[in-house]
Amino acid sequence: MKNSFAAEYAMEYAIRDAYHMCKQRGDETGMEEARSLMRKHLDEIAEKGDAYEFVYRLYREMKECGNEHIDLHDAIHDEMKVLGMLKECGIKSFTFSSGWSSAVESAWIFQQSGCQLQGLVEINGTTKDWITGEREKVHGYLFSIQ
Repeated sequence: MKNSFAAEYAMEYAIRDAYHMCKQRGDETGMEEARSLMRKHLDEIAEKGDAYEFVYRLYREMKECGNEHIDLHDAIHDEMKVLGMLKECGIKSFTFSSGWSSAVESAWIFQQSGCQLQGLVEINGTTKDWITGEREKVHGYLFSIQ
Protein backbone atom coordinates (compact mmCIF):
# COMPACT_ATOMS: atom_id res chain seq x y z
CA MET A 1 0.00 0.00 0.00
CA LYS A 2 1.39 3.38 -0.98
CA ASN A 3 0.94 5.88 1.80
CA SER A 4 0.01 9.53 1.42
CA PHE A 5 0.70 10.53 4.98
CA ALA A 6 2.24 13.89 4.08
CA ALA A 7 -0.87 14.92 2.13
CA GLU A 8 -3.18 13.57 4.86
CA TYR A 9 -1.27 15.52 7.50
CA ALA A 10 -1.27 18.71 5.42
CA MET A 11 -5.05 18.43 5.07
CA GLU A 12 -5.48 17.85 8.80
CA TYR A 13 -3.25 20.83 9.59
CA ALA A 14 -5.20 23.07 7.18
CA ILE A 15 -8.50 22.05 8.79
CA ARG A 16 -7.08 22.78 12.26
CA ASP A 17 -5.88 26.20 11.09
CA ALA A 18 -9.30 26.98 9.61
CA TYR A 19 -10.96 25.97 12.87
CA HIS A 20 -8.67 28.21 14.95
CA MET A 21 -9.18 31.18 12.61
CA CYS A 22 -12.96 30.74 12.89
CA LYS A 23 -12.67 30.44 16.66
CA GLN A 24 -10.71 33.72 16.84
CA ARG A 25 -13.46 35.44 14.84
CA GLY A 26 -16.21 33.84 16.93
CA ASP A 27 -17.55 32.15 13.79
CA GLU A 28 -19.53 29.21 15.21
CA THR A 29 -20.74 28.12 11.77
CA GLY A 30 -17.19 28.01 10.43
CA MET A 31 -16.02 26.11 13.51
CA GLU A 32 -18.74 23.50 13.00
CA GLU A 33 -17.84 23.20 9.30
CA ALA A 34 -14.20 22.61 10.27
CA ARG A 35 -15.22 19.98 12.85
CA SER A 36 -17.34 18.28 10.18
CA LEU A 37 -14.45 18.33 7.70
CA MET A 38 -12.13 16.86 10.33
CA ARG A 39 -14.56 14.03 11.10
CA LYS A 40 -14.86 13.29 7.38
CA HIS A 41 -11.08 13.41 6.95
CA LEU A 42 -10.46 11.04 9.86
CA ASP A 43 -13.20 8.70 8.60
CA GLU A 44 -11.49 8.59 5.19
CA ILE A 45 -8.21 7.66 6.86
CA ALA A 46 -9.96 4.92 8.88
CA GLU A 47 -11.52 3.54 5.70
CA LYS A 48 -8.02 2.80 4.39
CA GLY A 49 -7.69 0.07 7.01
CA ASP A 50 -6.35 -0.57 10.48
CA ALA A 51 -2.70 -0.59 9.41
CA TYR A 52 -2.98 2.72 7.57
CA GLU A 53 -4.85 4.37 10.44
CA PHE A 54 -2.35 3.07 13.02
CA VAL A 55 0.71 4.18 11.05
CA TYR A 56 -0.89 7.54 10.19
CA ARG A 57 -1.32 8.25 13.91
CA LEU A 58 2.39 7.50 14.37
CA TYR A 59 3.21 9.77 11.42
CA ARG A 60 1.12 12.61 12.90
CA GLU A 61 2.94 12.21 16.22
CA MET A 62 6.30 12.21 14.40
CA LYS A 63 5.46 15.50 12.68
CA GLU A 64 4.13 17.12 15.84
CA CYS A 65 7.22 16.09 17.80
CA GLY A 66 9.55 17.28 15.04
CA ASN A 67 11.17 13.90 14.49
CA GLU A 68 12.58 12.42 11.30
CA HIS A 69 11.25 8.88 11.82
CA ILE A 70 8.11 7.27 13.17
CA ASP A 71 8.75 6.35 16.79
CA LEU A 72 7.45 3.35 18.66
CA HIS A 73 7.57 4.42 22.30
CA ASP A 74 5.01 2.20 23.98
CA ALA A 75 5.25 -1.40 25.10
CA ILE A 76 4.91 -3.61 22.03
CA HIS A 77 2.94 -6.80 22.58
CA ASP A 78 2.93 -8.07 19.00
CA GLU A 79 6.13 -6.95 17.30
CA MET A 80 5.40 -8.94 14.14
CA LYS A 81 1.99 -7.28 13.71
CA VAL A 82 3.45 -3.80 14.20
CA LEU A 83 6.30 -4.54 11.80
CA GLY A 84 3.80 -5.89 9.26
CA MET A 85 1.75 -2.69 9.45
CA LEU A 86 4.85 -0.54 9.00
CA LYS A 87 5.88 -2.60 5.96
CA GLU A 88 2.36 -2.54 4.51
CA CYS A 89 2.44 1.26 4.63
CA GLY A 90 5.87 1.52 3.02
CA ILE A 91 7.79 2.65 6.09
CA LYS A 92 11.52 2.07 5.60
CA SER A 93 12.84 3.08 9.03
CA PHE A 94 11.62 3.80 12.54
CA THR A 95 12.90 4.57 16.00
CA PHE A 96 12.08 2.48 19.04
CA SER A 97 12.33 4.42 22.29
CA SER A 98 10.19 2.33 24.63
CA GLY A 99 11.39 2.35 28.21
CA TRP A 100 9.29 -0.64 29.20
CA SER A 101 11.07 -3.59 30.76
CA SER A 102 10.40 -5.70 27.65
CA ALA A 103 11.95 -3.16 25.26
CA VAL A 104 15.22 -5.04 24.75
CA GLU A 105 13.26 -8.19 23.91
CA SER A 106 11.18 -6.24 21.38
CA ALA A 107 14.33 -4.78 19.82
CA TRP A 108 15.73 -8.32 19.54
CA ILE A 109 12.56 -9.51 17.78
CA PHE A 110 12.74 -6.57 15.35
CA GLN A 111 16.33 -7.46 14.51
CA GLN A 112 15.56 -11.18 14.16
CA SER A 113 12.69 -10.26 11.83
CA GLY A 114 14.99 -8.60 9.32
CA CYS A 115 15.24 -5.07 10.67
CA GLN A 116 18.76 -3.63 10.74
CA LEU A 117 19.82 -1.82 13.88
CA GLN A 118 21.41 1.40 12.64
CA GLY A 119 22.40 2.68 16.07
CA LEU A 120 21.21 4.76 18.97
CA VAL A 121 19.65 8.19 18.40
CA GLU A 122 18.24 11.08 20.39
CA ILE A 123 14.76 12.20 19.43
CA ASN A 124 12.05 14.51 20.69
CA GLY A 125 9.69 12.79 23.09
CA THR A 126 5.96 13.29 23.34
CA THR A 127 6.12 15.26 26.60
CA LYS A 128 6.55 19.04 26.56
CA ASP A 129 7.97 21.14 29.39
CA TRP A 130 5.00 23.09 30.72
CA ILE A 131 7.01 26.31 31.05
CA THR A 132 9.23 26.38 27.97
CA GLY A 133 7.08 24.25 25.65
CA GLU A 134 10.20 22.35 24.59
CA ARG A 135 9.96 18.62 24.10
CA GLU A 136 11.88 16.22 26.29
CA LYS A 137 14.80 14.43 24.66
CA VAL A 138 14.65 10.64 24.67
CA HIS A 139 16.95 7.94 23.35
CA GLY A 140 16.04 5.06 21.11
CA TYR A 141 17.17 2.51 18.61
CA LEU A 142 17.06 3.44 14.93
CA PHE A 143 16.01 0.50 12.75
CA SER A 144 15.76 0.19 9.00
CA ILE A 145 13.23 -2.23 7.56
CA GLN A 146 14.47 -4.69 4.95
